[in-house]
Amino acid sequence: MKGFSLVDEAGVGRIEGHCDFRCASTGLVAGSVALHSPAPPWNRYWVELSGFSLTGDLQQGIEPSSVELLREALRCGEVRTLWQYDRELAPFFCPECGLCYAASAWQAHPNSATSIDGICPAGHRRRLCAD
Repeated sequence: MKGFSLVDEAGVGRIEGHCDFRCASTGLVAGSVALHSPAPPWNRYWVELSGFSLTGDLQQGIEPSSVELLREALRCGEVRTLWQYDRELAPFFCPECGLCYAASAWQAHPNSATSIDGICPAGHRRRLCAD
């Protein structure tokens, strides 16, 4: 599902871009990424990753120069662009396959409490989140 200019659930700011990325194996949502307009606590644009249980949800502020890139990537469902911008925004994406996978499809290998490697269903290994 993609949507624009929606009031976010907290009633603070606006969701300027959103995309649910589907798992190539199950068809279920592998993860969702949303671009939010400036609002407290950030008072600047910020992105939010949700729905990928291996890494947990992520919220981070972004530079104004990146807003249009991320807005367009979400509008077009360009997961590779998100991954190239920040790999932790698209932990569900395997760059070698070019596909997204739900957390249940990855073989997880924790390195520490905050660092996880994963192996996708095709056998490609990558860092899903780092320290």
